[in-house]
Amino acid sequence: MLPGEIEAALDRRFARVRRGARRVDPAPLLSRGFLERVAFFESFPRRAIAAGPDAFLPPATCYRLFQELEGTRLSEPFVATLTGACFRRERREDAGRRRAFTMREVVVVDGEDGVRQARDATAATTLRLARRLGLDARLEDAEDAFFMGPGEGRRLLQRLLRLKLELVAPVNGEALALASFNLHQDFFGQRLGIALGGRPAWSGCAAWGIERWRLALHERWGPQARWPSEVRRAVGLS
Repeated sequence: MLPGEIEAALDRRFARVRRGARRVDPAPLLSRGFLERVAFFESFPRRAIAAGPDAFLPPATCYRLFQELEGTRLSEPFVATLTGACFRRERREDAGRRRAFTMREVVVVDGEDGVRQARDATAATTLRLARRLGLDARLEDAEDAFFMGPGEGRRLLQRLLRLKLELVAPVNGEALALASFNLHQDFFGQRLGIALGGRPAWSGCAAWGIERWRLALHERWGPQARWPSEVRRAVGLS
């Protein structure tokens, strides 16, 4: 249950960005074995938060779905949407960077072209929505630690391949990422044995940080009572 009316409305709004996505609610905790298979401890050595001897809190919502999809042989593309609490051991905590927050995601499992097209379309739809809400938002190329590796070459290659896009908007005097749109290539398909048509599947995701959108709207318009009626309608508030 999300903490407030605005957060709940935003979550519902993002769930509708990708029409036809299956709503799923996988198990809330991740196993050590799963995180080892997706190289989480190598990529994010400081962010693993244990919830038991062999259980960890999810750092991103999509991990819960990939854990459930492990070993799956798909005969057709798969699109799902899910939401939930995420936890990260951040170096600092403030209103825009929290150690516990809510993330809505859409995950696409398909071939390379299908995943790339879905990622780009979802990013464009989200940018239009942000501007409809009056936010001074833009899309920027970004980097994902999963694909960093040693050396500057991998960092440059990520940007050339446009594996990660972020939608950023001003919050508290800095550009804050409100959403990200990611191409995983066949990373999860290879490591988890997720196949489509007999080959390792490509995957991608779109992720919206619910509390960050609430912050950006508050900075732009102030308290909810002052929001223009068209903004309230676009969010899905009565």
